[in-house]
Amino acid sequence: MIFIPLYAHHLGISVGVIGLITAIPSLQEAFFRLPGGWLTDRIGEIRVLTLAMWMAVAAALLYQTGTGLWWLGLGQIAYGFSMLGFWSAAPAYVTKLGGSNVEGRVGLFVGAVGLGAIIGPLLSGQVFAFRGYPGTFMFFLVVSLGCAAVVRFLPPPRREVSKRGTAGSIFLLKYRVVQVGAMACFIAAIPTALAGSLFPVYIVEVGYSELFPATLSSVRAAAMALVSASTGLWMSRVSHFRAAVGLMLLSGLAIVAVPLFYHNVWVLGLASAVMGAAAGSLWVLATALVRSGIPLGSLALGLAYTNIFWPINVVLVRVGSGWISQIFTSTLAFLCVGAMALGIALFAAVLLRRELIMGIASNSGYPATTPH
Repeated sequence: MIFIPLYAHHLGISVGVIGLITAIPSLQEAFFRLPGGWLTDRIGEIRVLTLAMWMAVAAALLYQTGTGLWWLGLGQIAYGFSMLGFWSAAPAYVTKLGGSNVEGRVGLFVGAVGLGAIIGPLLSGQVFAFRGYPGTFMFFLVVSLGCAAVVRFLPPPRREVSKRGTAGSIFLLKYRVVQVGAMACFIAAIPTALAGSLFPVYIVEVGYSELFPATLSSVRAAAMALVSASTGLWMSRVSHFRAAVGLMLLSGLAIVAVPLFYHNVWVLGLASAVMGAAAGSLWVLATALVRSGIPLGSLALGLAYTNIFWPINVVLVRVGSGWISQIFTSTLAFLCVGAMALGIALFAAVLLRRELIMGIASNSGYPATTPH
C-alpha cells in the first residue's frame, strides 16, 4: 500500500514511527513465513488463501474507519498477515496445478503480480485524485472483497501421488534446490529493496529530476512482468543451476553499472530493465527448483525456506545501504550492494561446480537433493 506512509504523514505521525509502521508487513513475513508454509501444507492452499483475502478485507476496514496511530498499526498487522498467507499459499498452489510446465505457470503468476504492481498504483492514484484517502481505502476494500470472492471458485490443486512423501522442517535445508533457491530469492529481492530506499535518492543526488526514478521503476516493473510471463518458453529447456548462476551474475553487474555509468540515461534504463528481468526470472527459477526436488507433502514449507530470504534481504539492503550512505557515500553503498550480489553468485558457482561442469540440471532427471 503505497499510500500508507503518505496517510501516516497526513495524520501528523513522525518519520521514525512511519518507518516502523511501514516495516510491519516485512517483519511479519520474516518471522512467520516458515509457520505459514507449515500451515499451508497442513490445511491446504485454498483455505490459507481464503484466510489471507479476508485479512485484506479486515485491513481495508481498519484503514477506512481508523483515524489514529493504533488503528493504522492494526491495519498494517492485518495487511501483513494477508500478504503472509498469500505468499505462503499462492506459489505452492500454482505449482500443484495440472500440467508439466511448472516454469510457465509460475512465470505467468509472477508476470500477473508484476502487472498488478503497475496497474494497482495507477488506479489507486486516480481514485486518490478524486476521492482522497477515504476513497482510496474504499477502493482497496472493494478489490479485497473481489479477491475473496474469486478464491471461492478456484479449482482444487491436483493431488499427486509421490513416493517422496514429506520431510521434516529442518531437514529441508539439506536439499541443494533449497540452498540454491534461497540464494536466488536473496538476489531477486535486491531491486525491490533498492527501489524503496537507495535507488531513487541516488538518482536525484546525481542530478536527475525527482520524476526520473519513477520512470526507471516503471521500466523495472514492466521488464519483470514481461520476462516472468515468458519464462515458460525457455526456462524448462535450460539447466536450472546454470540459469541461476548466470542470472545472479547478471543482476550483480546491472547493480554495479548504476554508479559506474550514472551519467548515461540509456545505461540506467537498461540496468533497471535487467534488474527487473533477472529478479522475476530468479524468483520463478527458485520456485521451479524447489518444486523439482522437495517432497510434495512439504512443498509449501520448502518454498517458505527460500522465500523467507526476500523480506530478510529487503530489510538488510535498506538498513545497510542507508548507513553506508550516511557514513560514506551513496556511490559506495551501491557498489557494496552490487559486490554482495556478485559474491553470492560466485559462491553459488563454487557450490554448484560439479553440476555446472557436468551439465547436471535439476530439471533433467537429476533429483538434486543433498549436498555433494
